[in-house]
Order: sequence, then structure tokens, then C-alpha cells
Amino acid sequence: MEECAFCKEFRTGVIELKDIVLKRKVLHESKHFVVFPSLGQITEGYLLIVPKKHHLSIASIPKTQFGELEKVVEKVKKV
Repeated sequence: MEECAFCKEFRTGVIELKDIVLKRKVLHESKHFVVFPSLGQITEGYLLIVPKKHHLSIASIPKTQFGELEKVVEKVKKV
């Protein structure tokens, strides 16, 4: 399976879009999650909260990590 775009960004710290290479701007990081602005934001202040380990959907994130995810959401709401 080919590495997904987010997994590659976390591993290398850069975003590669055809001929463009950008450094990722991490706004917050916890043990299992990373928060950063998306490219082409839907609305001002739109952020992505992405698990560090690849999961197919939020439903496949281990239940033991949901408390941490809730704390991350609360923290970035204040930004």
C-alpha cells in the first residue's frame, strides 16, 4: 500500500504537491495527534486534527485515545 499524504508529511515534515515543496506548520502536537492548518482552508480558522498513526477512519482510532483527542479539541478551540 502506498504511503498516505499525511503519513508522508509526518515522516518527512514537508508537503509535496507536484513541483511545490512546503514545510508543514504544526500548531499543536500531543502523544497521538497533530494539529495543523489545511491547504485551501474551507473557512478561516479551519484546522486538521490528524492521528500520528495511520487509521482508515475516526472509528478505527483506539478507544483509549478518545480522551486525548477531546483534550486536543478543547485546547485548539482556544487558539
